[in-house]
Parts: sequence; C-alpha cells; structure tokens
Amino acid sequence: MRRILAVFATAFAVMAATLAPASAGNNITDPWWAMIVYDQSHQPTVHVGSEPVMATWRSVETVKDTYDFTATDAAINALRGQGKQVMINLWGTPQFWASKPTQTSFGGLGAASTPNMTAWKNYVTAVVTRYGDTVTYMPWNEPCVSGFWTGTKAQMVQIVQIAYTTIKAVAPTAQVVAPACPIRLSAQRTYIKYLYGTSFAGKKLGGWIDVAAVNPYPLATQGPESALSNYKWFKSMIAGKGVKKPIWVTEINYGIKGINDSADYSDATQQSYVIRTQALFAGSGTQRMTWWSWDSLWQGVHLTPDKDWVNLTPAGRSWEVGYSWLNNTSVNPCVKNSAGVWSCVAIGGGETRRIYWRTSGTSSVAAAVGAFSREDVNGIATPTVAGQKFTVSTSPVMVRSH
Repeated sequence: MRRILAVFATAFAVMAATLAPASAGNNITDPWWAMIVYDQSHQPTVHVGSEPVMATWRSVETVKDTYDFTATDAAINALRGQGKQVMINLWGTPQFWASKPTQTSFGGLGAASTPNMTAWKNYVTAVVTRYGDTVTYMPWNEPCVSGFWTGTKAQMVQIVQIAYTTIKAVAPTAQVVAPACPIRLSAQRTYIKYLYGTSFAGKKLGGWIDVAAVNPYPLATQGPESALSNYKWFKSMIAGKGVKKPIWVTEINYGIKGINDSADYSDATQQSYVIRTQALFAGSGTQRMTWWSWDSLWQGVHLTPDKDWVNLTPAGRSWEVGYSWLNNTSVNPCVKNSAGVWSCVAIGGGETRRIYWRTSGTSSVAAAVGAFSREDVNGIATPTVAGQKFTVSTSPVMVRSH
C-alpha cells in the first residue's frame, strides 16, 4: 500500500509540475542568434540575427592619423542589408602606435601591446563618428590571452574607459560590450576576476560597460553542460563585483585543443551539442549567444563542410531545427532531474515545447498533458499523445503540447 501511495504521490508531483504555469523566461528573438564570420563573402546559410565585425585598428589606420573604412563599410552595409545587428570589435594596436612594436602577437607585430592612449582615443572617435549608435562596440578582444594583450589589467580598464566615454560623447545610446575572455582555465578565471576588480578614473570595469561578455568554452573533453557551468561561474563572479548588467556569450564551440587543433566529433555528437547549446543558453538568461564560427576550420562542431560555406552539415541542419524550436519563445532555465534527464521549457506560438536529453545513457519519459507531437534533431515529427512513453538519449527531442 505504501508503495502504491508513493507512486501516486510521485505521479501527482510530476503532473503538478507539468500543469504549473512557467515563470517568466528569457525571450529569444532573431538578434540572440549571433555568429562569427571571418570572410564576409561566406555568409551563413543558417538563421543568424547578429554578427561581429573585426574593424581592427591596424587595418583601419595603416598610416598615422589616416583612417580607411572601405572594408568595414562594405561589411557593415552588407549585414545591415540582411537585417542583422552588428557589433564592432575594436582591437589591434598599429605597429607605429605600439609600446612594443617588435612583439609578436596574433594580429601582427605590436598588435597586442599597449598603445599610445591618445591615438587609441582618436581611432575610437573616428569609428563612432562614422557608425554612431547603429552598431555596438567591444573594446579589445580576449585580453586574458597574451596573443591579444600584453599590457596590464589597469591599462586594459583604461582602454575600456576611453572607449566608453568617447563613444557615449558621440552616441549616448550606443552599447559598449566588455572585452570577453575564455574562462575554462584557472589562470583565465583569475585574470577576469582581477580585471573586473580593477579601477581606472574612479570606476571598476563594470562602471565602463553596458554589457558584460564571456566566452565560456569548456575543456576539449567537455560538452555544453560544462559550458553552462562556466557561464554560471562568470555570472556569479561579476554579481559579486557589483555588476548588474546583461551578459552576452560572444564565442562558443567545442573540442578546442589549441589555436589550430580541435576534436573530431561524430555527426550525432555535433548535432546534439548544437541543440543542447542553444537550449541551455536560451534558458540561462544570456541576451546573445554567438557561435564560433561559420567558416573557421579549427572547431569541433562544424555547421558547414570545410571550405564549402553554403551547404549544411547534419549539425548545421540541427541549428535550423533548434532555431525553429526556440526562436520567438520565452525559455525557462534548463534543469536536470534526479534520473539524469535534462529538460528545458520554451513557451511560444500558442504552445509549450519541452526539450529533453541526457549526457549519457537513456531514460523513458512520458509526454506531458496536452502533448501532440515530438521532434528529433533532424526535425522529423512523430504524433504523440499525453502519457505516451518515449526514449530520451544524448540526442535531444522536443515535445509540443497545447
């Protein structure tokens, strides 16, 4: 009898949870879907609502005090024509303004070294005068990586402070996004903690930004749930520093072993990682999720075949499936139950969409009240009714309910 009562109580609790109204979630619309594209002629053939543009300082100012925006104009105008939002990444000290002009870096000699700050202000002024509040601005790229920045943390906060005050003087409504860092290594976490605790001109970093940003890559052997853990660590860390700003994920992919090395995943794993990433970060509260990238060869999850840039891999097709599940919905935080099943709830289009998966193994799950269809990572739909059992594995499945 006790066992019967226990089973009844468990079933009642599951039904109550299913029927209970969802709390306010994260609203997902087109700008949330961002992607890095290195060659603007390789535009994604998946849904993307935002793209960053690398208007590197040294590519714009090749001669002292002379700015050439020809390439940047072309990139931004093309993206605007596609209805996309644009973020300009401002970084890369020209060799003639570099404090260490012979120092090697990812951007060329001197690009990562501390610049002449007056020259930096002049460059930012030229950029914001040209583009105003039609774009967002990120001053510098991954300062915790020595290939991008070799100055001090105080100098980096000064870089951001100059950019922020200069941009706001010309375009008060333009958004300034903090320079983002990967945080999968302890040294990177230490760096970003101290960066957010460093002051310049009377304010810490959080006082000179409108949006915080992070690149929550997991270790090469880890998956999307570890990326979410990194994001949560960052969110908690900046809250502890008194920063109450929106957060953008400005780079994410998997299997990254080094600058030119990545894991070789099966198609099934890549499809799973794509949709799990979309669902987890849609539910995390982040206001933008940026995929790295459309056209880089060195990534674990590829949306298009190498050097193709038009056709889609199975993972690319799953990107579109996840977009159809989540765009124009409100997504609640994803949770893992005691049986190891992850689930996310997205509400939109007059229906509730529940996404389920495991990180390993399988479970049997009963469709919720009102269920009428379920879809797999390939977008294949199967008629489903309330209470019908289905198998949950590492390949996500979405159940639609009225």
